[in-house]
Amino acid sequence: MMKEMEGEEEGGAGAVVVQPPKPPEEPVPKKLTLMEMCQRGMTDEISELIKEGGDITVRDEENITCLHWAAINGRTELCELLLQKGCEADAKGGELEGTPLQWAVRYGHMETVIKMCQHGAEPMTVDVQGFNALHLAAQFGFPFLCAYFTAQGANVDATDPDGQTALMWAAIKQLDPNVVRMLIACGASLNMQDKNGTTALHFAISSNNQGAVKALIEAGASVDVSDTQDHSPRDILNDFTSENPNIGYMRRFLPPSPPDTFPGNLIYPEPNRRIILVLTPYVGLVGIGLAAELAKIDLIKGFILFMAVCVIWAQVHLLASVHAPHNYIFPGAMAVYMSTKLMFMTYFFYEMYPNGIVEICGTPWWIATFAAGCSLWYNFSRTHVVDPGFVPNERTATWSKDIIQLAQQNKLTAATFCCTCAVRKPYRSKHCAFTNRCVAKFDHYCPFVCNAVGSLNHKSFMLFLMSMPTLVMLYLYGCYHYLYATCPVTDTYIEQALGWAYCKPFCVWTIFHGGLHTMWTSGLLMAQLHQVATDYTTNESMNRTRYEHMRYGSPWSKGCALNCIEFFRSNQTTDWRKVYSIEKKTDGRVV
Repeated sequence: MMKEMEGEEEGGAGAVVVQPPKPPEEPVPKKLTLMEMCQRGMTDEISELIKEGGDITVRDEENITCLHWAAINGRTELCELLLQKGCEADAKGGELEGTPLQWAVRYGHMETVIKMCQHGAEPMTVDVQGFNALHLAAQFGFPFLCAYFTAQGANVDATDPDGQTALMWAAIKQLDPNVVRMLIACGASLNMQDKNGTTALHFAISSNNQGAVKALIEAGASVDVSDTQDHSPRDILNDFTSENPNIGYMRRFLPPSPPDTFPGNLIYPEPNRRIILVLTPYVGLVGIGLAAELAKIDLIKGFILFMAVCVIWAQVHLLASVHAPHNYIFPGAMAVYMSTKLMFMTYFFYEMYPNGIVEICGTPWWIATFAAGCSLWYNFSRTHVVDPGFVPNERTATWSKDIIQLAQQNKLTAATFCCTCAVRKPYRSKHCAFTNRCVAKFDHYCPFVCNAVGSLNHKSFMLFLMSMPTLVMLYLYGCYHYLYATCPVTDTYIEQALGWAYCKPFCVWTIFHGGLHTMWTSGLLMAQLHQVATDYTTNESMNRTRYEHMRYGSPWSKGCALNCIEFFRSNQTTDWRKVYSIEKKTDGRVV
């Protein structure tokens, strides 16, 4: 056996010849059908096919056209070619007998949708279920397609065979409230009912769509419209026997009930509610100071007064909050700020001024303190009441044109269009959740002034910030000299501090608050001055990576000095409510 093997190795007569393996045969490329080429977006190949006389109007076994397949896959360039070469824009096909436009809408191919509408596709054409393109955009969660179809003239309140509108379908299907908000802003009827008397709010509650419930109630949808079973949204939300775990959360969105149902609403109607919430901290802070003064004479009585003030403060605030709307902006931070300054004024004029503080500190100190106080209250009032720069949200004559233009430029996005206001957003603007409006050159919402800070009140806010630490430090300077002049002097700092706390506890109480306010206002002022010098807003500074045009600095910056001059000048040269483009001159300056 070994010999045979050796013979074979030597190439003898019995050698076995091993043939090399044959290379695999290359598969014959499968010839794609017209429909398959449309699915793949093979525009050049189909263009050649058309030149050769190929028929692009054929349908497959399911009565689907090649335009359907191009549309559902977002082949915009191919769709344009097919429409130019004679494909029917509104051809119906498939099990649902939908149009190519409806197929594109289901997958949110906005560019394809826009191109098809430009070539005559009709958004209001319905499929076998009775759905038009707007219904489908609402069902599948595309708010900007909803805005585009509305701008194209689609009836936002068009119904399906069951009487349901796009807003109702959005309330049923979409947990993203932007679709509901967009339809509301586009003029959808809030209280329209289907064949069963059901409104969009009914559908939102039954679907546990908390965002839609909140958006609809905030927009003014009635909670007292009953369906055919005599159930109103208020009845459903107030059903405490319901097993739905989200009912309690959605119940908080309900507006106050009629007074005959809940008489408690008559206790603090607006504006009395706001006055009470603003003044209660002032009474509490002054009461604590008086309790400290009383404790110096009688510790027990001072403690009782302190506890009484705290309890009354908490109870009054609680009662004023009863039945307040869920979106009510409680002026808590502003009330504490105002109360602190009013407390300073109360102690100054009640205690320090009659005891000769002006003579102790001198007339220049008094003039500076008076000027800082006037500046603070004036600029605070202006920041609080002045329009911060709201972007007009009225439906103008160019509203539809603006939406169509943005869509055709592929710019109809959240960066350029507000889903809640349904308006084109200028550069540097942002929708403020507290004021529920878009604010031009939005900086931030400040709870201490209870208003948004934007292009029209930012300067007042900065002057307010400059005035506040200046006034507080002047006040602390006066308190320091007043305590030295009226209280015994001791040898050590600790003994001196304890002696002052016993001698003038109310004064020390105001110094404690003054120190706290000086620290946070000084830090905020430094941050704001840096942003003014670099031409950033607080919003842009925190989100610069989200704004492509702000990643490498502000395109509107003119340098540190000129930025500050432009910001603090009496009449600013730019109306930020109308800045919709960035145009640079040859020297780099922004127009």
